[in-house]
Amino acid sequence: MQSYFIQYTITYCATTVLCAFLMIYMAVKMDRDVGNFIEIRIFRNMIAMELMVIFVETIWRLLFLTGFQFDQYAYWFLNYLDMIGSIGALYYLMRFVEVRLNPAFKHDNYKQKRGSQALVIPWLVGIAVNIFSYWTHWTYYITPDSLYHRGPYYFIQVLCCYFYPIITIGMISYWAIHDRVRRKHSMQLLIFLLFPFIGGLFQVFISIAPFSVMSTMLGLFYLFSSIQSDRINTDALTGLNNRNRSRDYLESRLKNADNRPFYLAICDVNEFKKINDTYGHVNGDHALIAIANTFKEFGSTHHGFFASRYGGDEFLMAVDAQNVTPTLLRNTFNEALAEQIIKEDLGFDLTVCFGFAYCNTAQAPLMDLISKADQALYEDKKRKKGKK
Repeated sequence: MQSYFIQYTITYCATTVLCAFLMIYMAVKMDRDVGNFIEIRIFRNMIAMELMVIFVETIWRLLFLTGFQFDQYAYWFLNYLDMIGSIGALYYLMRFVEVRLNPAFKHDNYKQKRGSQALVIPWLVGIAVNIFSYWTHWTYYITPDSLYHRGPYYFIQVLCCYFYPIITIGMISYWAIHDRVRRKHSMQLLIFLLFPFIGGLFQVFISIAPFSVMSTMLGLFYLFSSIQSDRINTDALTGLNNRNRSRDYLESRLKNADNRPFYLAICDVNEFKKINDTYGHVNGDHALIAIANTFKEFGSTHHGFFASRYGGDEFLMAVDAQNVTPTLLRNTFNEALAEQIIKEDLGFDLTVCFGFAYCNTAQAPLMDLISKADQALYEDKKRKKGKK
């Protein structure tokens, strides 16, 4: 029996350490090509909290294996680290969902959003109560023989832990129901949450293996892989299709242009350099994100719609030509953009120009079609400058 216990503990600890190394690998590989700056930072913080929990759990297992006894203060400190890591991981998961789904947080200045910092309060309460429990025994206490016991106010720590999953699930549900554009990301995040939930259930009933740690690692890997897969054909800043994806799409669409005519449009931000110089590059990025979000909303009401970031402050759009005109598309988009500016509280005016090219033949060379739209864009910008 003693030999089995030793093998079991070593296997358990080796598995958790392997999971830790895989998490570190994902944190290192999560760069600008995979996510935006805020997503990267929060994802890495979430992994850091998980690593803290793994560290504490591994130490506990090794202590049981060796029979080594710490004093009460050392056990209290380990429990303190475990609490910080457990609630901290849930807090950063909530933040990640918030940034991933909410377009208002898709820029590096998200911390300045009104009231967003208040959500850290349950975590701070959990930390404070845990610290004072060393003297008051509110949420737990450790006996002289190093046994852990729950205190009379243990429910406070439970509430602090469950606060963040409830908020997280609420946010995912909201965006899945109310926003068709972000439904795919909502489902990805929901699937990710299932991994630690199922692993936690296994851990409760079958404690001989680190199901909780392994399922969390698998969930993080699924999330990391999903984001990485999205980024292959997606612009990292705006979430739209990238230039390579637009080329492949248009070449495929041209083959059916005889039966399904479409408009190709190039969109350009007016005085974008002035926006960067006046309001800074962070707000310049936010302007591009606002336009991208407008395209996403715009596409949900138009047939055969495709949009991509073509380069810099230029966007490319394709839409079925049936029952629409360039003037109607331009006016409808400008109205949608004006609403998006208010929705995202941009703080400055933002306008765009369009150049349209009509395609009703599969024989049209793609570059000629793009050049025609580009020339129309130049004429639109020239016309608007002449009105000033």
